[in-house]
Amino acid sequence: MHYSPTNRVSVGLRSEWDRRADLLTNGVQATGLLHRWFGEDYQANLYALGGIGATQAVDGSRRGSAPAGWIGGIADWETRRFSSPTRRAG
Repeated sequence: MHYSPTNRVSVGLRSEWDRRADLLTNGVQATGLLHRWFGEDYQANLYALGGIGATQAVDGSRRGSAPAGWIGGIADWETRRFSSPTRRAG
């Protein structure tokens, strides 16, 4: 769940469950838009993200709990090439 105070930044809560290790990580994350490309029928975005929180064992794991931090990047590409044509009125 994120809130975007501007069109370039979002802040919010992140929760991730690693089922293999039986670990649950919860924390606060910030995501920022680094660059956006526009084309006639596409848009692409490059984001950086980082967060802090805590990791705890679940489902009987004996790993305990510990502080957690993460950094990363996300890229996406969207196109309108495959969308249906706009309907005409009348």
